Amino acid sequence: MSTRLQEHTILIGAYGWLHDEWLGEFYPEDLPDEWQLGYYGNEFPVVLVPAEYWAAGAGAIADWLEETDDSPRFICEWPVQVQDEESIDKLLALFAKLGDRVMGILLGMDDEPDEKVMALATRLSQHYALCIDARWGTYQSVLEQFIERFHNKNISLCWHGEVETASNMSTGKLVVARINSTELDPKTMRFIVEECIKQGKPDRDVTLIFDGKPPSLQQMTNAGVIRDLL
Repeated sequence: MSTRLQEHTILIGAYGWLHDEWLGEFYPEDLPDEWQLGYYGNEFPVVLVPAEYWAAGAGAIADWLEETDDSPRFICEWPVQVQDEESIDKLLALFAKLGDRVMGILLGMDDEPDEKVMALATRLSQHYALCIDARWGTYQSVLEQFIERFHNKNISLCWHGEVETASNMSTGKLVVARINSTELDPKTMRFIVEECIKQGKPDRDVTLIFDGKPPSLQQMTNAGVIRDLL
């Protein structure tokens, strides 16, 4: 891991790096698409790789590695439709090509999980730190029961910045806070950054990921400024 990544308690990044709206605002207008990841990695140390990016296959991953050094590191979003054994093996093989730059997997759950989804979560957590991004109402108790049932300390819950759910970040090796707003006031941003910083420990990776179409570069910059001042 580079010195740069060790300097900060939390790592700030975006959901994806291929955003046309960033051309001219962040990327130089004439920057080729295949160089965008390297340019991004010079500014931000982590990226949440959208599930659709994996369709590009092993060739694209080889290009990512060729165009970058040790930054950014990757949180890999798992495509929810990939649940059969053969497809799971193929996707994990793609992740393996990224080596130790993979921080973990983000598994989205739109509905309360069934046994099949829980079995998938269990398997993924045997390979990587796993963060579950769940929106269903009883997720906290269900996840706690799941962790207790399998004695699994490698699983965490994604946090979306709400005051009442800040405790979601208390479990697991990978902490992911996902924020989808372009209009966060300084007080709210400070609260979010402070809550993330509280989770910083030597054995945990704490990340603050900005969503949006596209993610707000200004909000990402603001979060970095607040983090560095705290």
